[in-house]
Amino acid sequence: MADPVRVMVIGRESYLLRLAAAVRSMTDNLGTGQSLVVRIIEDGISARSKERLLRSWNLERTTVEWLPVDLGGRIELPEAPGLAPIYMARLAAPSYVPEDWDRLICLDPDVLVMTDLGRLWQQSLGNHHALATRDPFVPTLSHPDGLVEWKNAGLPPRAPYLNSAVMLIDIAKWRRDEIPRAAADFVARFGDSIRFGDQDVLNAVLHDRWGELDPRWQIHPRLLQRPRLAARHLDAATVEKMSRDPWIFHFGGRLKPWDYRAQKPSDELFYEYLDRTDWRGWRPPASLKGALFRLYDSPLRDWLHPLEVRLGAFARALARSFRRRPRTED
Repeated sequence: MADPVRVMVIGRESYLLRLAAAVRSMTDNLGTGQSLVVRIIEDGISARSKERLLRSWNLERTTVEWLPVDLGGRIELPEAPGLAPIYMARLAAPSYVPEDWDRLICLDPDVLVMTDLGRLWQQSLGNHHALATRDPFVPTLSHPDGLVEWKNAGLPPRAPYLNSAVMLIDIAKWRRDEIPRAAADFVARFGDSIRFGDQDVLNAVLHDRWGELDPRWQIHPRLLQRPRLAARHLDAATVEKMSRDPWIFHFGGRLKPWDYRAQKPSDELFYEYLDRTDWRGWRPPASLKGALFRLYDSPLRDWLHPLEVRLGAFARALARSFRRRPRTED
């Protein structure tokens, strides 16, 4: 039997639905003769919920390990807005795995794996510290939704911006070059400008140390329905290939199948995997929020998306300016 595929994923009580479907999709699409180790870095998942999750997964060739998210002694991260410990676990990945692990797949819990993860596991890292996909909506560090402090950090503006939802990382290189320490240094300098948690930090410290995966390894489902939203590095032929043969779906952004019933093919696929778990039959209840999401998820968004990006960047810049404003004594 081949070496087990080793996966790290974060989890908390509010993530149960997505975590149940994500791991079920990993186990159901595992290749013949392949085994899997899933190490879940968890923040307060109850014993009852763990039992339900374990009942939900095909464990014939899968081992599940639970580790608390506690960062104490793993990485010294200064306090910064939006940097909750659960989101920082990937930055400290080498301290969450045994010394003899030399590589690791890191996945967000809001994914569906549609192929054998052994294919990703066997990818050559070459001289790279990590392999990931370029973000389909944020192509470069200097994009309005990219890295705010790219210039002050001395980073190249046209460097590609990675999406951290799916990564294969070289644990040995991360240990050797002290990537967690570099991450902590970046947070100490620019913590109040970080918008997308560990993803921003990883883009800063790995900007010239990561390699691009085939975009089929991390597909935003709405991109397939709204191809006009894609960044220019994804041409029509590439998007068509992603649609024809998806490998991992990532439910990034605001539109999640556990928040509202959109009835898009990718959402129905999520419910199909969820129905193989202890949450079979669950569907999001009808709500005003759901109705607004359906209105937002329409062809109108093709035309409004550039304005959406600019307004979002402006709102975040305004929030940062208020945070930086010195406090006055009463």
